[in-house]
Amino acid sequence: MSPTRMAIRFLGLWLAYTAGYLASSGLAWMGMELPIPPGQAATTFGLTCVLTGADALLAGFLTLRSAWRGPKLVLGLFTAYFGVAGLLAQIETLVFLKQLVNVIPDGAFPHILAGIAMHAALLAVLAPLFFGKLRGASEANPDAAWLRMPMGAWAWKLALGAAGYVVIYLAFGMWVAVPLAGDVFQQFYKGLVLPPWFLPFQFARGLGWVAVSLPVFFLMRGSPRVAAVAVAILYPTFLGLPLILPNPFFPDRMRLAHLAETLSSGIVLGGWVYFVLSLGRRNQTIKNPAGAPASTVP
Repeated sequence: MSPTRMAIRFLGLWLAYTAGYLASSGLAWMGMELPIPPGQAATTFGLTCVLTGADALLAGFLTLRSAWRGPKLVLGLFTAYFGVAGLLAQIETLVFLKQLVNVIPDGAFPHILAGIAMHAALLAVLAPLFFGKLRGASEANPDAAWLRMPMGAWAWKLALGAAGYVVIYLAFGMWVAVPLAGDVFQQFYKGLVLPPWFLPFQFARGLGWVAVSLPVFFLMRGSPRVAAVAVAILYPTFLGLPLILPNPFFPDRMRLAHLAETLSSGIVLGGWVYFVLSLGRRNQTIKNPAGAPASTVP
């Protein structure tokens, strides 16, 4: 595909996804007021275009590099988007911003989740559509052979990945979000007492972070390090970048502090997940079931 045609397809994907994003957001919030602060509609629209552009670029890149096609690719893209922005991000919203701090209005959470689900579905269908991979059979991906490992290896790597997430979560919260937010952090979370299940809860989320990265590692052709870069971009794009949009739930300084925290920690987490999954597999030639060399892990 020529660079010109590729650019035209990216542009078409961005425009179609932006239109669908805005329409589905309005549909998701039907019956409730959209969470756009007064007087910031124009700013929010411009930042929404930035957000949808980043989503489209990432989804387009994953689609172009994918060995998967059709429903399998659609499901993989949906899992990556909704897993990050929906399940893993919004379970923390539900626990912290609703149960512990209670800044989310009653009845708003289902609208938030519905909007994210529609955005994920749109992107998961539009990206393969614009790049000609909405139909057809998926191919075997020998570049993902490095992920073939015994269940025991999967178990300890998932646990180690989750434990690393807890450390990253705490470190970036303490050393990025708290200093950047300053007094606003103390005011916003005033009276917050972390429950005894806080660390187990974050460990469970850590297992989820590793799990939602797996479709990206499995679908992408090329070096596993390219897939690792994609995951390191996927986490902050789908988790942190939506915080560029003004919203009534966070004071601006708190929102921007969490934006810096999630963007930076997401990149580090992506590198950590790749490191853990590749432990014990470096510089080894992985053989396919027929015994022929399939892939070499860098």
